[in-house]
Amino acid sequence: KRGPNSSYYHYDGQLSTRQLSGSDAAVTDGYVYDAFGVVIGQSGTTVNNYLFAGEQYDPNAALYYLRARFYHKESGRFISQDTWEGDIFNPLSLNRYAYTHDNPINYVDPSGKFFTSIIEFSVSHALMDNIKRSKDAQRSWKNYKRARAGLCKAGASTFTNSHHLVPIFIGGLDIGSNQMKIPANFHRQFHRLFHHLLRVLQFAGHYGPAPKIPYYSNLFGDDAARKAVHAVLILTAQIFDSECYYKKKAIKKPIAPEIKKQIEVGKWDF
Repeated sequence: KRGPNSSYYHYDGQLSTRQLSGSDAAVTDGYVYDAFGVVIGQSGTTVNNYLFAGEQYDPNAALYYLRARFYHKESGRFISQDTWEGDIFNPLSLNRYAYTHDNPINYVDPSGKFFTSIIEFSVSHALMDNIKRSKDAQRSWKNYKRARAGLCKAGASTFTNSHHLVPIFIGGLDIGSNQMKIPANFHRQFHRLFHHLLRVLQFAGHYGPAPKIPYYSNLFGDDAARKAVHAVLILTAQIFDSECYYKKKAIKKPIAPEIKKQIEVGKWDF
């Protein structure tokens, strides 16, 4: 709301503001961006600082505010280094100024610390939206926060479990290529984190009984639901990797890339 007038935001798949409309639904402003967020086309005169990826732009500094760091769209770089030093097995991560490993078409970095795919970010954004409206979702979110806070705090147990990269209960196959050895206590933590996120997903509009896990909503009803669950699985793995691999080296290699490989294979027991 700007004075007596209200504007309504219209986003694209990247959550970038594409249009503003007035209370009469007429479009008042439009925006076109290049890959890194430079506005290359604009119509209308409404004052608006929420633009590329839905983030707040400071026109005086010519920078985007991404919480931990400021982003300079013309260079496609942050103006300060990432606090994480990077992974020698992932050369792109060693450039501590680069935005989303120079791949802004497929990724966003809303925190300035950890980038995620646009699909995964959209799912988590939808979850947060539903949390605001549901007490059950709020309870699930609190459980998730507790589970995340406890990730890999203790040392690794001496016993290892064969962790199914794509869990069997969401269609993963019980075969060697879909398994990875991780410490038993971390294995339990991963599944606890994933279950809590799925519980929040339950309140995001997937209804009806699920054939394999009746205490969840219909996670298998259609391709869109399956893709949403896969996106939450990858999001869970990225959170787990951030805490247990990149920060603490508590596991031998990150899980998220292996899960993505299994999902790309596309052999599911639905």
